[in-house]
Amino acid sequence: MRQINIHSVTDLYQLTKEEITKAGKLLARAFYDDPVIEHYFPEHEERKRLSPCLWNFLLRDCIQYGEVYAPSKKIEGIAAWLPPKNVQMTTWRALKAGAIEVAWKFGWKRLKQMQNFVNYIDKIHQKHVIHCPHWYLITIGIDPQFQGSGFGSVLLKAMFNRLAREKIPIYLETQTEESMNIYTHLGFEILHSGVVPGTEIQNWAMIWFPPE
Repeated sequence: MRQINIHSVTDLYQLTKEEITKAGKLLARAFYDDPVIEHYFPEHEERKRLSPCLWNFLLRDCIQYGEVYAPSKKIEGIAAWLPPKNVQMTTWRALKAGAIEVAWKFGWKRLKQMQNFVNYIDKIHQKHVIHCPHWYLITIGIDPQFQGSGFGSVLLKAMFNRLAREKIPIYLETQTEESMNIYTHLGFEILHSGVVPGTEIQNWAMIWFPPE
C-alpha cells in the first residue's frame, strides 16, 4: 500500500456534480451486501440496476448542500457530509435531488417501505442531537478493490482534524456490527441502538465529540 499523506480536508478531492454517476456506482459496489440494501433490493439483478439510483439521489443532495470527498481524483472511496445548517432533508431538496425519478424506478410500494426506514432514523436523529449543531456523515464507502488500504480512515481523520478545531461533533448511523465496532474504535459513542420496525435491520446511532 502506498503511503497516504492526508491530514486535512484540503488535501482531499472534493467531488462535483459531474462525478455523481461514477460515485453512485462506486457506492453501489461498496454497499452491495449492506443489510439495508439487501433488505430493500433482495434480487441481485434488481440491486445492481436500482441501487446506484439511490446513491445518486443522496449524492446530488450532499454535493449541493454539503461536501463530498474522495482521497484523490481516482475516487477510491467517498465520504458524503451535511453541515449543521443542512442536516435535515426537505421536500424541496428531495425533489431537486431526483425524488420523482427514484419513485418512478423503485415503485410506490418499495418507496413507502424505504420511507419507513428513513422516518425511523430521522426520529432518532431528532430525539438525540437535532438541537445540537453537528455534521452529519450521510455515508462513507470504499470501492471494494481499495478496501483495507486505509482510505476510510483517511477520509474520517481529515474531518476529525477540521472539526476538532471547529469544536463541532459528528453524527452518523450504521447498520452493521463491524462498522459500529470500527467507529467505536475511532472514538464514536453509541447514542441509540435498535431494530428498524418491520425489518431485521439493526441500527446504531453514533456521535463523535471533538477533544476538549
